[in-house]
Amino acid sequence: MEQWINSTYENWADKDKVDLELQPIVANDSDYATKIVVMDNLREIAEEVYKD
Repeated sequence: MEQWINSTYENWADKDKVDLELQPIVANDSDYATKIVVMDNLREIAEEVYKD
């Protein structure tokens, strides 16, 4: 996965406009699934947290 991400980034026309920093997910198997769900729903979670 890391190799694919780096390759895609290197071939991206706008790569000079952003920096790519990959961070490992440090978690147990069950934590990994939870983090993926949270990351996929981050916008919705933020909207609920900051809802008036």
